[in-house]
Amino acid sequence: MPSLYMRGVMRGIRGFLFSIGIFAGLVFILSCAPQGSSSISSEDGDIIQNTTLSFPNAGCESTLKLIEFVQKYHVVALDSTRTVSLLKSAMQKIMVKGRIPTPYFIESVNKIPPYEIQYQNFRTENILFEFSEMSQFCSAVQSTAQELSVSKDLLFKGIFRYFVTSLDPHSFVLESLEQGYLKSGLGGMLRRDQDDNVTFFSSGNPFYMLPEENMVASWVSDTAVLHIEIIKFVEASGSSPSTAQQFKDLYQQFSKEKKILALVIDLRRSTGGDAFQVAALADLFLKRGGTLLMREKSGNGWLDYRREARSGNELSRIEEIPVMMLVSRYSASSAEMFSAAMKENHSAIVIGEKTFGKGTAQRTVKLTFDDTEESINKSYLTLSTLYLFSPKGIPIQLQGVEPDITVSDQDYLSKLRPDQLGEFNAASEGKRWVHALSSPQFSLNNQFQEPANTFMDGWKEKLKAYFERQEHQFRLNDLAHVF
Repeated sequence: MPSLYMRGVMRGIRGFLFSIGIFAGLVFILSCAPQGSSSISSEDGDIIQNTTLSFPNAGCESTLKLIEFVQKYHVVALDSTRTVSLLKSAMQKIMVKGRIPTPYFIESVNKIPPYEIQYQNFRTENILFEFSEMSQFCSAVQSTAQELSVSKDLLFKGIFRYFVTSLDPHSFVLESLEQGYLKSGLGGMLRRDQDDNVTFFSSGNPFYMLPEENMVASWVSDTAVLHIEIIKFVEASGSSPSTAQQFKDLYQQFSKEKKILALVIDLRRSTGGDAFQVAALADLFLKRGGTLLMREKSGNGWLDYRREARSGNELSRIEEIPVMMLVSRYSASSAEMFSAAMKENHSAIVIGEKTFGKGTAQRTVKLTFDDTEESINKSYLTLSTLYLFSPKGIPIQLQGVEPDITVSDQDYLSKLRPDQLGEFNAASEGKRWVHALSSPQFSLNNQFQEPANTFMDGWKEKLKAYFERQEHQFRLNDLAHVF
C-alpha cells in the first residue's frame, strides 16, 4: 500500500498534468461584457481583444512589443522615463539575487514530478547595466547577457517579469509549466519570492482554512436563519453552476425545508473572483438599481462597464426578510463590489469591518514564442486593466467598503493563537502592499439614485441596538437570538 506521502505526490502530479492541459483555455480573468441590462461607454480606444499574443522569439523585439502592450493597457500611465526606470530596477533586482527569476524546465525520466526546475545563476563582479532611453535597452541586455554567460532570452524574460510585477501587486508573468506546478500544489518547489508578487499566508490562521467548495450553506443553530458563505465568485463551467445560480439553487432548496426568517450572506473569507457574477447575484435581490461599475484602460482612453438590475429575477420572499452581509478585512475585490452594491441599494445590512480595498481587476493573455526553446516558449501575462467602483461611483481601491455596523468578529479572534494576533492586526488596512496602486483620481459620470427601503432600514436600527448591548462583539450563532 503506498504511503500517505506518495499518494499525496501522485495526486499532485495528476493535478499538475491536468493543470497544464486546462490552463491553455484560461485566458481572461474577466469574461466579455454580459448580456442583459447593461451599458458600455468608450473614450477613444479598445480593450484587450486577443487572447493569445504570438512572437517569433523571446528576444529584443518581442520584449519591446510586450512593454508597449503593457504601456497601452495597464491602468497606470507609463511614460518613457518611468518605463526606463522600472526596467533598470528590474535588472538591479536580478543582479542582487544573482539569479534570473524565469525558470526553465528539463523533462525528467522516471521522476516525480516529470519536469526538473532549473534557474540560471551567475556571479556579478563589476558588471554594470546602464541605459538612459529605450533605444539603448536591447543592446544593454544583450551585452549584459554575454558578460554574465547566461541565455539572453531568459534574461529578457526575467527583466520583463520584474518590470510587470513592479507595477502593482496583482500583475505578474508565469511560465506555462510554472503555472502547472502552482495549480497542483507543488509551488513550494519553485524559487519565488515577493518580487514575483507572491502573497504569503499563514496556514495556521483560520481565515485561510477554506472549504473546497465555492459556496456553503446551513441553518444558524437550527433556527430559520439561513447562512450562505461565498468563498469565490465563479462563472458557469461545464457542469458547475455559476455563483449566482448556485446561490439561487441553495436558497430555493433551504426554502423547502422551512420558512426562512432571515438571510446571512458571509463574505468574510471571500477574496473575489469573476466580476460579472456581482451583477448576477445582486440581480437576485433588486428590482432596479445599479449593480456593477468598472472602468477599463483601453489604449488611449477608458471603457466603462455598467450593469442595472432587471425586475423579475428576485428570490422568493426576499423583500420580506432581513438580509445581513458579513464582511472582514479580508473581503476583497468582487466581494467588495457585491457588498457595496447591496449596501448602496439598501438591500442588505453590512456587518463587520472595513473591507480589504482591492479595487482592481485583471486580464490574462497567453504569450507564445515560436523559435524559443520549448521549456520557455509559452507564458501567461496577467495585467491590471480595470478599476472597480461602487454603484455610486466610489472607488474601491485602497478605500474598501465601510460596514453599516462595525463589530469585533469573535468567531475568528477566539481561534487565533497569541502569535497570530499580530498578523491579524496588521491586516487592518488595505494599504499594506508596498507598491499598491493608488485610488483612481478621476470621477465617473454616474446617475445612481439611492433607493429607500424602510423595511431594511428598520432592521438596521434594531441590529445596531442589539450590537451596542453586545458591546459590538459578533458571533454568528448569536444571530439565532435576534430573530
